[in-house]
Amino acid sequence: MCIRDRVNMKKDLIILIMSRMIQISASLISLRLMTTLLSENELGTYYLFISLYMFASLSVFNPYGQYINRNTYKWRRGGDLLSWLNKYIIFVMLFSVFFSIAWGGYQYFFHKGMSLLLAVIFCAYFVFITVNQFLLYTLNILDNRLIFSFLTILTAILGVLGSLFLLHFNLFDINKTYLWLLGIIIANFLSYAIAWIFLRRSENSPPNGNVEPVNYRDILDFCIPCLLYTSPSPRDTE
Repeated sequence: MCIRDRVNMKKDLIILIMSRMIQISASLISLRLMTTLLSENELGTYYLFISLYMFASLSVFNPYGQYINRNTYKWRRGGDLLSWLNKYIIFVMLFSVFFSIAWGGYQYFFHKGMSLLLAVIFCAYFVFITVNQFLLYTLNILDNRLIFSFLTILTAILGVLGSLFLLHFNLFDINKTYLWLLGIIIANFLSYAIAWIFLRRSENSPPNGNVEPVNYRDILDFCIPCLLYTSPSPRDTE
């Protein structure tokens, strides 16, 4: 390994450590602000929401995301990466609608009410947090350390500031939990837009305009074991 490569590795390591430290600091500040500004009932709603999101992320979104990550370098070289990222986004959107309906049913039957705005916030959270985090991870494994670190920091800081802004002005006159989530959604949407533009501009064109066909059997053979391994077991809920 030459001296230049070692210097670049050290720079990448420093950038990643600094971005992680800032992200952790922002998370701790966010946690402190939530426990100060939200009531016990609102915090309960927030953690219930996050639990449902984590279940969906681990059991549904994560397996397909891992399948794409496994082939990222191959598709990047062949110019197919954006096509597969589009498939992933559509997949996330479809299942986000399903989980939003499930959340709406829970709110309607157990809390006697569910507005359209709250359903949209729920769906948007699933879509933009999942897609943004996936694109950031894709940038990282493609060795785009600087843009990955920048967007990680941007998401963390804007998430806190956006939530505080919405809580302060209460523009939509809804539960504070959903205002807090809306701030996080806005931050992730902005980061997602920048990441997508960056990936689009750096994408290779597929040879002869041919895109690799979808092998559904290969996808299922990979995703089903991942789903069974990562899904919460009865023991986890005891």
